[in-house]
Amino acid sequence: MDFKKFLMFGDSITEFAFNTRISPESGRDEFCIGAALTNAYTRKLQVIQRGFSGYNSRWALKLLPQILAAERDIVIAYVFFGTNDAAMDSIQTVPLVEYIRNMTEMVQMLHAANIKVVLVGPALHDSHKWLRDESGSVTPGSRNNANNKLYSDALATVAREQRTGFVDLYRAFSEAGGEKWSDLLVDGIHYSGKGYEVFYKELMAIIDRTFPELSPDNVPFRFPNWRDVAPDGSNL
Repeated sequence: MDFKKFLMFGDSITEFAFNTRISPESGRDEFCIGAALTNAYTRKLQVIQRGFSGYNSRWALKLLPQILAAERDIVIAYVFFGTNDAAMDSIQTVPLVEYIRNMTEMVQMLHAANIKVVLVGPALHDSHKWLRDESGSVTPGSRNNANNKLYSDALATVAREQRTGFVDLYRAFSEAGGEKWSDLLVDGIHYSGKGYEVFYKELMAIIDRTFPELSPDNVPFRFPNWRDVAPDGSNL
């Protein structure tokens, strides 16, 4: 039984997309974007999660052909890299010019396979939380909001030039979080349930606006309602 597919392709923020205990100290389940997308497209599209913690656009460019070779019938994909690319003085660092080239190549690869694309840009970074939670394992100043914004703005330009959707999480986190925007992050980089909820709402709004035919309300259910099934199942 084949379903058309929705590909989630990104770094740790995508790898953790189904983790309901992203903030263990809260002692409760939190919103997760993977479950929300799966629920929105139930019996419509199969959601495929391909998240790789710590990866950047350079490494993602190597993985995407392998994903496309293994997964047929993808009709829409979000591509979310940049948070690690924007880190400075790290094995993960990717210069801005190369980042733009890598993201453009991935979009073109997906477009060649007739896949609609939504690009997602880096959100805000809380250096105080990051240094506190990752003390001893990170270099102070290696990540900052100025660089995240630089990479996000560059990706927005790629999205315009390649005619894809674009989720501006830097703006969205700034607006949704207000003075408490840090509550959208669990450790300065990774998203809390509240952060994932902002991501989900922004993503769905972009799909509704850019690719309305793939909005959940416009994708038909696979197979008839049970009330319409013939007693002998002959119309299945």
